[in-house]
Amino acid sequence: MATSWHHKQQLRELWTSEDTFATCLLALAGDAFGLEFLNWTDDALQLELNETFDVDVPRSSFDRLQVAAKILSTDVFTRSEQAFIEFCHILSGATYSPELPWSPNDAMEIAWGISESLLIEPPEEPFSPAIRSYIGHVLDLEGIIAPPDVLQMAVREQPLQGVLPDILSHPELHATIQDMDRQKAQAIEDTLRDRLHKLFSQLEELPLTNHNARELALQLRRNLHAEANKGA
Repeated sequence: MATSWHHKQQLRELWTSEDTFATCLLALAGDAFGLEFLNWTDDALQLELNETFDVDVPRSSFDRLQVAAKILSTDVFTRSEQAFIEFCHILSGATYSPELPWSPNDAMEIAWGISESLLIEPPEEPFSPAIRSYIGHVLDLEGIIAPPDVLQMAVREQPLQGVLPDILSHPELHATIQDMDRQKAQAIEDTLRDRLHKLFSQLEELPLTNHNARELALQLRRNLHAEANKGA
């Protein structure tokens, strides 16, 4: 009885926590309902979640689950610029509000959105030209010249084209800009590494009933490595 209570309490905490990753929420829903839940209406899914896990699932958790489900079952994340912007915000913890338009993402949100999407369902087709140009625009705004690998798909203008000759003529300035650029890229890579570590740790400890959480985490690690090797 104590074990059953502990199991239910773990599930309640996972569904109500702002720190539960979309990938993990997707695994919990798939474990409980099978993939047929992908075809349910929002109201039906919300009702089943609340009844099955005996908890009022907050909007933020429901949004993350829905984004993960859409990445798994559709190609909208890689084809629609608007969906890409929304999904990257939500995967980084934002809550959707129909009254407020989404602001542009920052580079870290984009890097995380792409990274987690690769865990959920590696895309069959490349990201659309509009999305790749959007990523390039964000990188230009943040002054990131040499982005980390996950953002290398960006199509961009030449942000330093007009001033590059002047920069190259001042070696100290050039070295300073290069160093700042490396720091920006490294900060993104460090944050990605930390989040992925937390995601896999969380995934391995999920109280699943019908699947083995550690085996699932291992398979997703393999998928991520395979995707990384593709781009190498």
